Amino acid sequence: MTDDRKPAELPSIDHLHRAVDRLQELDRILGWIGQERGWKPEALRALQVGWGNFNLPVRGDRFIFGMHDEHGQLVNLRGYMPTSSIKTVGLRGRPVMLWPCPERTWPTSQEIWLVEGEADAIAARSAWPLTGVTSVPGAATWKADFARRLARYARVHVLVDADDAGDMLADRAVHDLAAAGAHYELHHWTDFAGPVPDKYDLTDWIRDHPHEIGPPID
Repeated sequence: MTDDRKPAELPSIDHLHRAVDRLQELDRILGWIGQERGWKPEALRALQVGWGNFNLPVRGDRFIFGMHDEHGQLVNLRGYMPTSSIKTVGLRGRPVMLWPCPERTWPTSQEIWLVEGEADAIAARSAWPLTGVTSVPGAATWKADFARRLARYARVHVLVDADDAGDMLADRAVHDLAAAGAHYELHHWTDFAGPVPDKYDLTDWIRDHPHEIGPPID
């Protein structure tokens, strides 16, 4: 009998690396997700996104990525599938972190964009590989400690989904960023895109503007 209170076991780094290599060989999956979300193979490789399951509490393989804390320690594994009723799921009893880990992925960037959802972070890396981007995994997963971690950047650009949950996330994020002494700028889709549909997000913007080489606002 298993103890449901015990955190699920983490995969080995070697197994994660194999999952990344496996995804790079799945041309059909790569072509599909490129059309579906605008993800590019080189971005998936750079962000160490793989393909598998690793005992996630859902059936079937999906896009998987490790979550690391600010010290670079692997603390969780998340799986994403855009066609699933449960799009994103993590290992039982494991914490949710900023992804990709800003300290590991963007250690020398002066500015960073904070977006909502790992899928938007991958789309951004695909479209703008030189732009520092990290994501809050979901609107309800924000932690005040994230603001402390982001305060090291010269400016934090906050750009979340155009819906009520996004508005609440933005309010919490800018409140905590201000408390942490961070220099931040909150962006609203209507400021530069005009009226947008409910739930409009960064992936939608990138789809609508395929020739843009950087974020919506300089």
